Amino acid sequence: MKKNYIQSGNSLKLLQKLSDETIDIIITSPPYNAGHNYDIYNDNLEKQEYIAFLTKIFKQCYRVLKKDGRICINIPFAIKNMKSKQVYFVSSWVTSICEKIGFKSFEYIAWHKGKALNHFQGNNTAWGSWKSPSCPNFRPLGEVILVFYKEEKSHKGEIQNIDISSEEFKNWTKNMWYFDETNSTVMCVANNARKNEHPAPFPSELVARLLKLYSYKGDLVLDPFNGIGTTTHTAYQMERHYIGFDISSNYCDIARNKINNE
Repeated sequence: MKKNYIQSGNSLKLLQKLSDETIDIIITSPPYNAGHNYDIYNDNLEKQEYIAFLTKIFKQCYRVLKKDGRICINIPFAIKNMKSKQVYFVSSWVTSICEKIGFKSFEYIAWHKGKALNHFQGNNTAWGSWKSPSCPNFRPLGEVILVFYKEEKSHKGEIQNIDISSEEFKNWTKNMWYFDETNSTVMCVANNARKNEHPAPFPSELVARLLKLYSYKGDLVLDPFNGIGTTTHTAYQMERHYIGFDISSNYCDIARNKINNE
């Protein structure tokens, strides 16, 4: 089977070309339907259209995963669509989709996206209704990683291909993650993923932790919403094989260049 490539095109059609039960782990962050300005994708679908879209994608993800494979899905707890102003509990939608397909729940990890210290301590506001119960708005400071397995909870591999340290294992098996921790009693340094190339990147550290916790060196990693290539680049750096799909040829070029420029 072909490995170590990034391909642009319709993710559903590209997934359908993959063989059954060939992928060890999927790490992905699907579009949030928040009205983001992606390169060419419409991030403003009707609710049922969005759910149908994700259902088709995750059905294919289930098919291509090995029986002991895992899928890690990064999604907000909830979003407010920037165009429609509707609030959607997208994490519960994704959970429901995956359980109906047959995925089995494994873990629920919250990660603190972070802001500057003043922001975290409350020196700002999302307004809505200032100091009034009429219509307060909340600031999104975290997201969730939903982890599922296919059929077998235990993923077997060679001991020499384990690359997580004892300290990493102890720290990362707490289900609230912070990145770029400071010396402050509040760990709140912002998500440092750059947004000038993509409107909704996640930090490479997030992918690195998931890879060390849930896969072995030499495993095959898939991201069907690869974007600018955080998953594929991190997989390459950590001696995993990778496959990345994205509808945007521009994002795919950026993702390939991250690896080619190493």
